[in-house]
Amino acid sequence: MVEQYMKLLSAEEVLQNNISKLIDIFCLYYGEDSRSFIEEKFSNFLFIPYQTPDNLNALLNQIDKEKSQELFLDVLQDQSILSKDDLFRSYTFRNASTFPIAVYQTFYEAYQMGEDMRYVSFLERGYQLFHRYFPSVSYEAFYDMICDGKLSMEVESRCSDFLKEKFLYYFDKSHCEKEYLKLYTQAEPLMKKVDSSVNIHNFEEKLQNHDFDILVNSVERFASALKNFHDFDKELAQYRQYLEDAEEIQKDLSDKFMREFCAQFRDMVPSSCQAKFQDFIDGKCNFFSLPSSMHMVFVSFPYSTSISVLASFSKKSEALLKENANRTDIKYDRIRYFKMFGFDFGNNYEEYVNHPEIQKIWPSYDFVDQFIETREKYLQAYLKEYFCKLPKNQEIHKKIDALALLDKDDGFSERLYKRGGGCCATNLINTTHGIEAFSLLFLEIKSSFQNLDHPLIHELNHLLETSLLFIQNGEYKMISGWDYVGGKIGVNSDDEDFISASNKRDYELLNEAINELISQEICFLMEKNDLFVFSSKNSFSYQRETSYDNLFFLVQDFFQEFKEEILKSRRNANIDIIFQAVGKENFDQLALLCTSFYKRFPGLKINSLLSSLSNGIMDEDTQFYLECIEKRDTIFQNMREHYRTMSFS
Repeated sequence: MVEQYMKLLSAEEVLQNNISKLIDIFCLYYGEDSRSFIEEKFSNFLFIPYQTPDNLNALLNQIDKEKSQELFLDVLQDQSILSKDDLFRSYTFRNASTFPIAVYQTFYEAYQMGEDMRYVSFLERGYQLFHRYFPSVSYEAFYDMICDGKLSMEVESRCSDFLKEKFLYYFDKSHCEKEYLKLYTQAEPLMKKVDSSVNIHNFEEKLQNHDFDILVNSVERFASALKNFHDFDKELAQYRQYLEDAEEIQKDLSDKFMREFCAQFRDMVPSSCQAKFQDFIDGKCNFFSLPSSMHMVFVSFPYSTSISVLASFSKKSEALLKENANRTDIKYDRIRYFKMFGFDFGNNYEEYVNHPEIQKIWPSYDFVDQFIETREKYLQAYLKEYFCKLPKNQEIHKKIDALALLDKDDGFSERLYKRGGGCCATNLINTTHGIEAFSLLFLEIKSSFQNLDHPLIHELNHLLETSLLFIQNGEYKMISGWDYVGGKIGVNSDDEDFISASNKRDYELLNEAINELISQEICFLMEKNDLFVFSSKNSFSYQRETSYDNLFFLVQDFFQEFKEEILKSRRNANIDIIFQAVGKENFDQLALLCTSFYKRFPGLKINSLLSSLSNGIMDEDTQFYLECIEKRDTIFQNMREHYRTMSFS
């Protein structure tokens, strides 16, 4: 299992090692006569796996967990008395010092040392502490003080009472035995799992009688497993260093943008806090040095999960409060805001509202909405600079820049990090044969390899179905399946291309739904032929949950009945083939129906419809759904009639 997760750290190499097998699968689906076409398409793209530092951290934690699970089994082998919980009680070896087996190991090592050596070790620890403050004093001189039972006059004159107490602790030999007894007490619960009659006095006898061989053997295997884990962890050092670098970048930028943002709203700060506030703006202190009341208003970047108590005064919050007068969360935040300005009438919201002085400090809706909008602007600016400064981001940009792509809007920016998922970004490249289409295939790497093959296939099929149509007056147009995309040569556009329910291209949603159905069939062939790139046989699924699945009820029959014409038109970049088969008007109506449904039920809103349908509730949403089915059936019937007419003509 660890190997599956480790693949995600070297995704480029993994895909390269499997590309010929993927070509075979695509040929199996599209036909062997398509091999040269598929090979050409699959040789003309750059695969770019990407991930946020948060995703990398989650992946490393998962690798820790999986590696630890393997090592747990190694330690537990050949015995059935002690369970995993008995020995470990933690998810990973990163917390190994807290394991019961580690606690027992510490005691066992102290036992093996014997009383005399334990005392020597005790004194050495004392001298290490002493030497930190008095490096010129030798161990012999320190030992002489212990024999005398007191510190020298020179040392005592230079010591605080606190340090004297710490030093004199090691002058009392009984503390050494108390430490040993404490180690035993901590280890005893595990030992009693083996022999409930054990105690500090009979432990040695039981050990010599081999009553604790199971623990002795477990300690040996644990020591070996711990070394194994540390050796393995060295392989991940570069990734952990990357996370430390990213955290430092995040800290610096969050401070920078927080100061810039707060400076825009100086008038909100009470006069008593202005001096401290100016120190923060000037960089003389950090955000958390400000009075805690100000934290409620100026919520720190980028860690906050809420905007600020000011958000409770927005137009949106006011509408929610009018709709439900019992919204205590809004009232509570407003009370906190009033208290910041020195008003305290307990938690009686009505008393605040009716107080004439409160009306003077009540922020206007327009101001609050401006505050929220400004904070969002600075937050987006922070995210843009943060992702741009990440070392991995810069490394990826170097690879892209080396291609000298003609469209400077390469699709790789903070927008992709925020959106996540996969993307096949079309572009142009100069070759010895002239200008040709070139794609960048982005794939988000998260903390799980399960079903990662599916989005890979979805994007590879986009790549396969993308062809350059024309270049004219500095602009170019391509067709990806049935979706027309394009751009400008030498121009870097800031337009966002988020998956949303609005502003979709005419055939985009129908195209995506069909591509997803094709991808599922290709994934089915992968599973059937035991081909797994990132996934494994046990975790692979040829189906996955996407936002396009919600459109399947509209396009499934169309896909199955006209599959031959669908595949032919998409593979040959000739949309006229499907127009001729089903009629352009019918095709357009189906595309429009997909867009209308997707717009009505974006994202999680589909859940309310599914709930109404399962409970037999008839409302506007279910009525719209039934109307869509009726329109679908009419369109599909018209497609069939058009196809029959074309067949006889």
